[in-house]
Amino acid sequence: MKVLILGATGFIGFPAAQALVRAGHEVYGQTRNPDKAKLLVSEESTLCPPRLTFTTLVLVSRLGLHEWNNLVIPVIADPSKGEEWASIAEKADVVIDCIGGMDIKTISQYAFEVSLEAAKKVRGTSAPRLTYIYCSGTWVHGEDRGNLTSEHAVPKNTTALVSWRTAQEKRVLAASDAGAVNGIVLRPSLLYGRSGSIIAMLFGAAAAAALRPRRRG
Repeated sequence: MKVLILGATGFIGFPAAQALVRAGHEVYGQTRNPDKAKLLVSEESTLCPPRLTFTTLVLVSRLGLHEWNNLVIPVIADPSKGEEWASIAEKADVVIDCIGGMDIKTISQYAFEVSLEAAKKVRGTSAPRLTYIYCSGTWVHGEDRGNLTSEHAVPKNTTALVSWRTAQEKRVLAASDAGAVNGIVLRPSLLYGRSGSIIAMLFGAAAAAALRPRRRG
């Protein structure tokens, strides 16, 4: 499959890109930062998939990677500017939204609309539908210390901070019901590992405190 990951250098997007490329899929990883694009290339590099763009070829050449296969193909683009990545979405079988950042609400909504238009542009009625995977989060369930919450539970106590996510989930699933895409919603929970997530911040704070000398008295 051809897979486009929006936010491919993030805490969720990066491991997803690695897993998909190791499974033999052709993976395009969107990132805003050229330096982070180098991370995508350097992590998985043994033979180039077909139809690489000139920009990617130059990047790979500068990194000195001449024998590559299972490559995460970097797409240096601003997710809020669809013209920079819509052509990749048009030929993708799957688009995964792992977008982060300060303006995540607006960009996630916009990215879904761009992906819908890309799917309509190149797919006929008999063609397989684009699969769109939206990474939401368990925070949509809010705080409930009295009941167990399952993945099938309807969010009831969503905080204002992430209330927009439930609307985005409904938008993706409604498009799926209408036959526009195969819509899938994931709700990652409290993630940990490497240097990311809130857990890393907690351990970092603890480590910094351990190094501070205590005052007598």
